[in-house]
Amino acid sequence: MWGDDRPQRRWARLRAYDYAQAGLYAVTICTQHRSLLFGEIIESEMQLSEAGRMVFDEWNRLLDRFDHIELDAFIVMPNHLHGIIVIRESRRDDPCDRPVPRPPAPIRGGTGYRPAGTDEHTLSRVTQAFKSITTNRYAEGVRQSNWLPFERRLWQGSYYDHVIRDDRDLDRIRRYIIENPIRWMNDRENPMRMDRPNHRP
Repeated sequence: MWGDDRPQRRWARLRAYDYAQAGLYAVTICTQHRSLLFGEIIESEMQLSEAGRMVFDEWNRLLDRFDHIELDAFIVMPNHLHGIIVIRESRRDDPCDRPVPRPPAPIRGGTGYRPAGTDEHTLSRVTQAFKSITTNRYAEGVRQSNWLPFERRLWQGSYYDHVIRDDRDLDRIRRYIIENPIRWMNDRENPMRMDRPNHRP
């Protein structure tokens, strides 16, 4: 997913990791059935549709909804979004708290990952809010502006995530995000990729 050849898993949650703790997280959120709804790649550059600009804007507006996060590199692609979310231990107005990449640490006394919705500071809470808001706005665009319709839901129920472990990892993922449009023809999320293996989304 992030520029290497490791096998991909739909659910990359670390079973003993607290996704509310401060740190840097790379996420990929795909449209249902990988439908191409947000624009197209022209000459290796992403050209956002009106729907794509909405998704771009709502990602940035996460900063207004969650005062404990920061946003790093991100990009909206024709059928998915890559982004880096920084979760802080305190509000953004605290200059002393700047999370740095670090190896995963287990939940104290726990045996599994923190369930979604149990804490405002979880990665799941942030991504769920984003998916809910953009789904509502997209449905409105379908009704009022003739945007391409989606089937049942806009986004896949799951999403990919990666705990960023060090500065080298962070630089690699930033580069992958920035260069994503260039490699679109070979992107595993591109349903028109010639060498795409047959699999269910």
